[in-house]
Amino acid sequence: MISRGLAGARLAGAVAGAVIFAAAAFAAAVVGPAVFAAAVAGGGAVTDGGAVTDAGMARAALAAPAAAAKARAAAPAVTCKPGLNSYDRTRFCFRVAVTVSVLRGSKAVGAVKFDLTHSFQLSSRSRDFTERITISDVRVTAAGSGVRLGLAVSCPRPCSAAGQFPPGGVIRPGASGVIHYRDAVPKGKADVAASRYVLSFTRAGDKPGGYSYRAPISYRCDDELPGVPAGCVFPAYVPYFTAMRGLAGVIGNIKAAQHGPAHEGRPGSGHPLRRITSPARQVANYNAVCARPAVGSPPRAGEVCDEYPFRSSTAGGTTMIRTNRHVAWVPAAQETAKNKALATFYLASRVLNGDPFWVAP
Repeated sequence: MISRGLAGARLAGAVAGAVIFAAAAFAAAVVGPAVFAAAVAGGGAVTDGGAVTDAGMARAALAAPAAAAKARAAAPAVTCKPGLNSYDRTRFCFRVAVTVSVLRGSKAVGAVKFDLTHSFQLSSRSRDFTERITISDVRVTAAGSGVRLGLAVSCPRPCSAAGQFPPGGVIRPGASGVIHYRDAVPKGKADVAASRYVLSFTRAGDKPGGYSYRAPISYRCDDELPGVPAGCVFPAYVPYFTAMRGLAGVIGNIKAAQHGPAHEGRPGSGHPLRRITSPARQVANYNAVCARPAVGSPPRAGEVCDEYPFRSSTAGGTTMIRTNRHVAWVPAAQETAKNKALATFYLASRVLNGDPFWVAP
């Protein structure tokens, strides 16, 4: 279920609103007598959605299961952008709540509870990125003191993760480490991966315990876009094309088409546009609706045919029925500016062939 939530900050060429996700609880596993049983609240499936507000920010949220909501009830001690348990195209911050129970036989004689906050920072123009992991909100009960944490982070090839959380230290608030990632994706390819975390718990005189989990969403690094270096994004976040200020004719044409029954590309419609990169298909799409045989001659000098959905989308041309598409005569300068802004948006947000995007004029 999607509802409105927190907004993030604007990125170049796109609206970088935050998508808030709800985490599902992981089941605990007991390794044996006198061990640690770790229950971790985190992970879970996420999707993108929401609407664009008057401020031009994208907002979306998923309803939280009761267990996850309870795990996040405490006031956050660590902040990160674009917001706790939220993400945009290049940033992601999520928190897991960990409970480590100290067992004697099957009886819990103490526990240590704490939060792990993961803060990712990707770059749309680099295959190198980072993740900071921080401990906060540590609560120790009864015989739960002195538990040490080990945390290892990995990602599948061609991605690699280096650096680590401070190894084997007693669980304490403020302990933090930075993981450095690099994705050696080859030219013309894209790689999708998700981080895996392995927690280990030790204490003198007790058998060790542990747990593992994965990041709730994947990152994607690619070297597919011409003229720009390789870069990485969170593809779960669907970017917004908004850079049309001053293009009244183009904006009016888009709104007329989005008023159709499918509301193609309109945020919240459930029907995002999807990019196509084939030049031949783009030309065919434009000609199908804007060539002279289709629309005739311009009514005034200096005007050209503007189409929506865009020719560079799978919904372009005559793919959609007439009530879901629209053409208009606009000043040539506006058509040129729109096409330039759209090309910039594709590169800035790393919108690859087949990727969805929203259009918010």
